[in-house]
Amino acid sequence: MIGNDPGEELGEIAEHAILIHTRDDFEIAVRRMRSGDGHLLPVLDVSGMNLPDVDQSVDVGNGWPETAIDSIRQFAARRLRLAPWLRESSRPDLRLLAYMYVHDRELTARYDAVSPAGFSYGDLLPETKLSQLTQRLCAAGYLHATFFDCFNGCSACHSTRLNVREECPACRTSDIADVRLLHHFRCANLAPEEDYRAPGEKLTCPKCARELRHYGSDHETAGNAVKCVSCGYIGSEPVVGFVCLDCSTHFDAASSRKVRVFNYRLSEAAMDFLHSASDAAAISDSIFGISLPLGLLQQIRAACARGDDFLVAEVLYENEGLGLKRGSRQLAASRAHFRSTLAAEIAEFGQLVAGGSIDYVFMPEHSPDRALKRLRNAVARSDRTLRQKLAPELRIFSKADLVA
Repeated sequence: MIGNDPGEELGEIAEHAILIHTRDDFEIAVRRMRSGDGHLLPVLDVSGMNLPDVDQSVDVGNGWPETAIDSIRQFAARRLRLAPWLRESSRPDLRLLAYMYVHDRELTARYDAVSPAGFSYGDLLPETKLSQLTQRLCAAGYLHATFFDCFNGCSACHSTRLNVREECPACRTSDIADVRLLHHFRCANLAPEEDYRAPGEKLTCPKCARELRHYGSDHETAGNAVKCVSCGYIGSEPVVGFVCLDCSTHFDAASSRKVRVFNYRLSEAAMDFLHSASDAAAISDSIFGISLPLGLLQQIRAACARGDDFLVAEVLYENEGLGLKRGSRQLAASRAHFRSTLAAEIAEFGQLVAGGSIDYVFMPEHSPDRALKRLRNAVARSDRTLRQKLAPELRIFSKADLVA
């Protein structure tokens, strides 16, 4: 690691940081962030171009090595607070948590017209497919989300680069125009003003052929309407339609893909996990897609430290229709009641650990077959107490499944 004499250490700076001298170096920096331990190194812009997403823009002049070295030392101190297995992990969820911690950075969305998604979190990230990662980490309690915006996406290719336009409700063309309506009192005709225009600019009713002479006595304005140039439809309001600029698919608002976008920061649970994680229980890559709640990880680490065997059961809720039918509040209330009942039912042989979309049961493995039978019976009894059944399903992991 860099020592205390900046003059002697100038040649070592590039070994402990990612330096950007030119725009081409930025692409190299992106690749390094996504491979090896590059995600835990500071990215220093020494090009003078004030590039986005870097950790620091360094003015290359007198004293710049000291500035760079100071940044490198801060990063090194944060890296050392992480357990070695966290620093070296290839798991995308753990790499993302370590990146946010070492860089002391939130994931902040911004509008991005170049991206088909319509937004991005910048290029200097350790992972490219963030959506599933952030959802799992939020569900496990490691990330805290705050709303950024909601995007409409193409129903075919999911691009958000759309032409949003007013359309004719009848033929869905965008060739429409606003027209003023006139009402003829005598015959009650209601039509666009242009239909009343006769040669010589006189107003003549297209229904009874009488000339309109005095506004207010024989006719009046009846507001505005929309007229379709293509099919002749006349109505009070157009409809909103979309045409994808990437694949040319046409669709209406009801068929559009809604994408809610969030900013993310590390939660207190994430900080506790990152500070307390040890080699005692490195989570196996065989459950790569699971981000476990901190409470469950603590149970696993404690059991491993004692050399005990254990079982972990995922409680998955299959009845998604309840949330659609009765709303998310009803679903949350049913989940809370189920959890409370199940926790009491299994108190003698296991412990319930609440997660996001999935809950967990930790069970010391004294008699696996008996414990699983008791758990299944407890789940069934707990579900029967609900008016709207959750239909929970179980997926079982042993110690060998979870611990590397």
